[in-house]
Amino acid sequence: MVNKVSVVIPSYNHARFLDDTLRSVLGQSFSDLEVLVIDDASTDGSQEVLAAWAKRDRRVHVMCHRANRGISRTRNEALARATGEFVAFLDSDDWWHERKLERQLGIVRERADVAVWTDGFMIGAEGREEGSFVHLFNDERLAPNGWLFQALLRGNLIPLQTVLIRRAHLTDLVFDERVALWSDYSFLIDVSRRCEFVFVPEQLAYFRLHGANSTFARRRLWDADAKVVRDDILNRYGDVMSPIDRQHFLQVIAHFEAFAV
Repeated sequence: MVNKVSVVIPSYNHARFLDDTLRSVLGQSFSDLEVLVIDDASTDGSQEVLAAWAKRDRRVHVMCHRANRGISRTRNEALARATGEFVAFLDSDDWWHERKLERQLGIVRERADVAVWTDGFMIGAEGREEGSFVHLFNDERLAPNGWLFQALLRGNLIPLQTVLIRRAHLTDLVFDERVALWSDYSFLIDVSRRCEFVFVPEQLAYFRLHGANSTFARRRLWDADAKVVRDDILNRYGDVMSPIDRQHFLQVIAHFEAFAV
């Protein structure tokens, strides 16, 4: 049985990267895809690039905003349009290994209640591999598999761009539209309350590090985002947190508030 995957791609001012991104998705060894790209009012020619891809491959579906609405709203609109049995996420400046979806689908088809994620390479401005995501950012003491709610309260160890999950698990989940840069973190905490995570220890995604990355170009928003995420997560999950869980979570928030200064 063929199981279609909906690939959610928010796009904003990444015209120079879109060809690589879409080529990596459309060139997957698993090909039954719909690629949902919503451009958030780019001003750099991204919409023209996307229009050309939509004409070239009918699996590409493009919608363009007239005004910028933010990445959370953009992802939510793509999710609302998704029809696949599975959903995968990718950013418009990153790309995947050609067997990324194939490897994940082999797992998630056998285990209905899991979300599958993978390692990936960080790529510097000059195209040089800076190391794997897990090696650079994750606490090696934390298990990457299982019920990861407590682990995520210690920090975001999962890159959203590698996650594959059944769409049925997302019917009542959305990205927080009040948050500009932290929405993937709170979204993954929500997912961790209903799904086990399975980790594929292979570098199947590539993440660009460059001056236009949101996390580098918009640090002034981190502090405001941190406060919203802090209050929201404590309000919804505070009663299931142990004192040490709460302490770890508040330390994460404090760390990123300090980073924003």
